Amino acid sequence: AAGFLLRDHDRKDLRDALISTAKTSKREDLRGMAMAALWDAGERQVAVALAKPASRSRSLPTAAWAGLVQAADEQKWEHLLVDEASFRRMQWGWIE
Repeated sequence: AAGFLLRDHDRKDLRDALISTAKTSKREDLRGMAMAALWDAGERQVAVALAKPASRSRSLPTAAWAGLVQAADEQKWEHLLVDEASFRRMQWGWIE
């Protein structure tokens, strides 16, 4: 939700909250999704910088989101990373 509000409603006050979540969240599984939300909101350099160390996380969802951010940076993707299908696959481990 914070990523959507930052991206679509210019809620700049949520930028720092997403960065804090990506760096220090007590819920490890939220860190990677916060990085992807930062990417989607246009904070791409910040997201890539946070994704490099997070790609070695013990939390599979965090490592997967971090890898997706890194791939998006390397391939210069322009589409959003956090969508319903990506969320279900990476955050919940669903296979369709």
